[in-house]
Amino acid sequence: MVTNEAKITALIYAAGNEGITLTDLANQVQISPAACRQLVAKLADQYAKDQQSGLEIQVTDETYRLATKAEVADVVNDYVCHSQPQHLSTAAIEIIAIIAYNQPIARVEIDDIRGVNSSATLRRLQELELVEVVGEKKEIGHPKLYGISNYGLNYFGLNSRNDLPKLPEETSEL
Repeated sequence: MVTNEAKITALIYAAGNEGITLTDLANQVQISPAACRQLVAKLADQYAKDQQSGLEIQVTDETYRLATKAEVADVVNDYVCHSQPQHLSTAAIEIIAIIAYNQPIARVEIDDIRGVNSSATLRRLQELELVEVVGEKKEIGHPKLYGISNYGLNYFGLNSRNDLPKLPEETSEL
């Protein structure tokens, strides 16, 4: 049987950089927020004392994240900054192409073109600094508008959007 501690650890890990709130954590594990807070504190203490682990649980405004300990920051930073170039998924390349040719464009418009939700991949592309928020749409909710970043253009060997290959003309057959 999986323990509540294991569930909490897995959920904090799965939440990634966004983290997970105490309320969401407690709801997912189906325990009270007070009990959840105690279990997270226990886990955080275990990680802190475990010299074999390079991880710790960080908390900000009752939002929990799994992070690397300060003691291993140099080795992690070196790996992240100097590792081989990032390999982009087909979905990521598709989203970048949609943004590059249609910018500024809102996520919902990207989703309409692709036919699937692009939130996670779009967030990852922002983390990689390949795309960026370039404004807000003037409508209810003020959705963010995305564009390809200068770094994104450079990543693909382009100096400007003018260097993008021309799209084929649509032809209609009667």
